[in-house]
Formats: sequence, C-alpha cells, structure tokens
Amino acid sequence: MPNISLLYDGLNLTTMRLAPGDTALLMPAGAYKYAEYKIGFDSGGTTAITAGMRILGATSGAQAVVTYVPDLTSGTWAGGDAVGFLYLKSWTGIAFQNNEKLTVEAVADDATVDGTIITLGQKDYINPNFYGKTARQLWIQGETQSLKVGCDGTIPAQTSLIGITIPNGSTMILTDADNMAKCYLINAANGSNGFANVLGIF
Repeated sequence: MPNISLLYDGLNLTTMRLAPGDTALLMPAGAYKYAEYKIGFDSGGTTAITAGMRILGATSGAQAVVTYVPDLTSGTWAGGDAVGFLYLKSWTGIAFQNNEKLTVEAVADDATVDGTIITLGQKDYINPNFYGKTARQLWIQGETQSLKVGCDGTIPAQTSLIGITIPNGSTMILTDADNMAKCYLINAANGSNGFANVLGIF
C-alpha cells in the first residue's frame, strides 16, 4: 500500500459518512464546499464536547463535525449543565432543530440544541484561508456494501444498473468541481444498507 500522504498535497477539511439508501442521494454541498458554522447548546454533559467530534441531531438526523468549542457561557460538563456554542464544519444541510438532543460520537443525549445553526463570516472561521473554497479532490469510499455513483448529473439506478460501481472498500476520486456538485449515490443492490465515507481534500 502506498503512503496516503504521498497521494495529494492538500488538507482533508471535510468528512461525512452518508447512507445513500435505495433512492439516489445528491452529494451534500458540505462535503465539497468548505464552510463553517456555529450553534448554541445547553444541558451539556457529562462528556465534554471537543474539536474533531461528530454531532448528530436525534430528531433531524443532521450531522456536522466540531471544529472548536469556546469557553462555556455557564455551567460545567461535570455538572451536566454546560451552556455554550459549538463551531462546526461538514454540515449535511439538514437543519438542526431547536431543543433537539445531540448524540456526540456514541454518547446519546450529550447536549441539547439551543437555537438554529448560524453560517459564519470569514473573519470568524477557524480556517479563514479556505473560505468559499471547493475541494481539489473528493474521495468517496464504499463501506459495508457496494455503491452505484453518477458523477455527471446522471442519476444512478439499481434496476437498470446505471452508474459506476464502487465495490465495498474501494474509493472513487473526483477532481472536477462540476462533477462533485452533480454526484449522486445509491446502494448498488436494493436493501443492501451501504455507506459512503466522503473526504474533501482542499
């Protein structure tokens, strides 16, 4: 196996784990267009949320990756009453709902959303140099089961076998911004419950 660090000269700034299912899923913009956000939370605890953790909305199913957690507004993690803000990237685009519970990594109900997600301006970014950038490369890896992919606006299908097959454990790399924006995913076989691990390289 080649050293993965030799295969590209950019930074992995976005990451998602998608479940395409049996209906073609358009690639979320947050996978290939870099953007940062923040959202308020309360009832946080007792597992402290830190940069690099993935959050999941228990009601909405929205996902994002934490980039930064500033000092708490009030409360403590140990006391289970932490209040503050989470800075985020790799948001799927599904809206987090006010007062929904957050699962953080494998910890259910680790905090509660307080308000709605806010799109940040460049001056508030953790990575301001990447404001508005599109990934140089988008890596799509089939996990658990094979996937069908349409990367030019063609909608893949299981019955007519339209689309490029990504076998389980294999990776497709897109380098054209238009192809990234028009990329669709679907399980290669009906009911196969495949996943796609998606990395944006900037």
